[in-house]
Amino acid sequence: MSLHQHDRRLVLYPAYLDAGSTVAQGRVLAKAEACPHPDVMEMYEACRYLGLQTQVEDKHYPRAWWTRGRLRVKLCDTAGDPVIASIPNKRTLLQKVSAHIKAMPVRKKPPQYIPPPPGAEPGPAVSTATKPTVPSSGGNKKKNRGGKK
Repeated sequence: MSLHQHDRRLVLYPAYLDAGSTVAQGRVLAKAEACPHPDVMEMYEACRYLGLQTQVEDKHYPRAWWTRGRLRVKLCDTAGDPVIASIPNKRTLLQKVSAHIKAMPVRKKPPQYIPPPPGAEPGPAVSTATKPTVPSSGGNKKKNRGGKK
C-alpha cells in the first residue's frame, strides 16, 4: 500500500452538461444531449437517482470560475469494476445525468404569468407610436462635395 492514496472518484462540473456552452468552454456532450444551464444540485439529485455515491464540493471549474460547485462520483469499486453495469464510463454517466435533468418536473413547467393583485394601480403608459421612417440616402457613401461628377 502506498503512502498517498489516489482519489479514484470522477469529477463532474456543470459546464460538462451545459447546452449553452461551447466545447472550448467545457461542454463534453453534443448539444442535443446536453441540457440548458444545469445546476450542481440537479446533477447531485440525478446521480443519487441512478444509485451512485456522490459528494458535492465547493470548487470552481477553471474555465468558468464564476460557477460554483462540482460533484465527486464513485463510478468504479476498488477492483476497477463499474458499480452499476449500465454505466461503464464517464460519457455514459454524463448522458444519463443530462437525460434525467431534462426529465425533471421542475424543468418541464412553462413559466407562468402572475396577474397583478386586484386594486393595484396600472404602471406608466408606454407609447407605441414610432417615428415615421425616412428612406436612407445610403450609409457610408462618399458625399458629393462639388468636385468631379
